[in-house]
Amino acid sequence: MKIYTDPFLEKVKDMVNKNKDELVVVTHSGRFHAHEVMAVALMEADVVIRTRSKDIINFVAGCPSGRVIDIGGVAEGNILDHHQHKGYKGLPSMYFIDSPLSIDQREILESVAMQDCGEVALDYVSAKIASFNPSWDESGSNVAVSTFFHMAVQYAQVVLKNPSIFIAQTLRDSKRKQGNSLAKKAVKKAIDEESNGIITLDRFCPWIDTVVTHNRTKNNVIFFGVYPEIGETGNWILRAVPHKDEPMTNLYDILVNENDEKLTFCHPNKFLAGFRTKQAAVRCGEKSIAMGVGNVN
Repeated sequence: MKIYTDPFLEKVKDMVNKNKDELVVVTHSGRFHAHEVMAVALMEADVVIRTRSKDIINFVAGCPSGRVIDIGGVAEGNILDHHQHKGYKGLPSMYFIDSPLSIDQREILESVAMQDCGEVALDYVSAKIASFNPSWDESGSNVAVSTFFHMAVQYAQVVLKNPSIFIAQTLRDSKRKQGNSLAKKAVKKAIDEESNGIITLDRFCPWIDTVVTHNRTKNNVIFFGVYPEIGETGNWILRAVPHKDEPMTNLYDILVNENDEKLTFCHPNKFLAGFRTKQAAVRCGEKSIAMGVGNVN
């Protein structure tokens, strides 16, 4: 697939006339969105021209192998500009669809189309595709944006080939966001209940950010967290809390007894250790605090 951003009309005419069998798709230049990216991927375009030139739009629309998407001012013939409608009017108003869609493909395309029309829908890929646009400190040249657009289309092609995976992961992410809110409440409760500078959790959950935030503003500093190892090992983890001003350093180092039969491992940087029981993990944390290993300024 070849992509051109704001080319000259004569170059477009020459290119189309030399390659009359290639599918040429025109869409708008500037910042790109999930809708036109997914449309280009769906059509399997050979050439993409990103422009707002009416002359180029009209020329390509007049070619048998030309299509115009998301721009053009009309929704007829080879031009499909959904902005002529108010709100979402269904997939045919948004995409050139030449072959049957699976249920999952339709689900994702409808989500993208609804969001592009300002309606609420679960975001399967729109935010991800938007992230392919150049950031404020990257080049916004035509060559650079064409490259980023190409990357976004390649991503969209993967989505269309594996739609069920992206739907399933999006649903997991949505559930995870809800879970993170519950996790924060559980961690705050554990902080309220601690009495020795160590919080204990009945199961692993995201906890470090909540504790670091707590340590910035409260007097009862938390030095360690204890929680079960993920999986079915039955082991427990002792994890040091990062220093608030130096994230890669610990408030306190873990001080282990290498001969402790309850010890399963200890990271060389002394921020993480595993134990066969919760009690052994807590004991090690308490001992580390009592020995004053580390810096709590």
